[in-house]
Amino acid sequence: MTCPSLAISQVCPYTVTTLDFGCPDAVSAQPWGLNNAGLIVGEYFDSTSTHGFLYNGASCVTLDYPGSVQTAAQNINDSGTVVGSYCDSMDECHSWWYDGTFHEIRFPGANETEAQGINNAGLVVGTTLTP
Repeated sequence: MTCPSLAISQVCPYTVTTLDFGCPDAVSAQPWGLNNAGLIVGEYFDSTSTHGFLYNGASCVTLDYPGSVQTAAQNINDSGTVVGSYCDSMDECHSWWYDGTFHEIRFPGANETEAQGINNAGLVVGTTLTP
């Protein structure tokens, strides 16, 4: 729904729903992506780290890249493929995509990458840090 041009005193007629993602030991959570099936991805914070998550409407699935210190899930397409980033023990950040299995995304010449979006054709957009 788009809001019509409103005078300052008017309120846009949106409905807001608050969700408890139910992520384990979460202190807070930040959703970043949503697909047309209603799957939500993002990151949640516990007392020690940041974890990626996938919320399917009923439960939170933690998506931590293997060996990572921190993980964030950034976006999800309509096929359910998730993209995100992780930081390793050297505090270097890298990108990944997930289709039931984690796959690292490498960009030639980049020291660090951050995948931020994926479309339904599987094209990934993000940022890189090069020397």
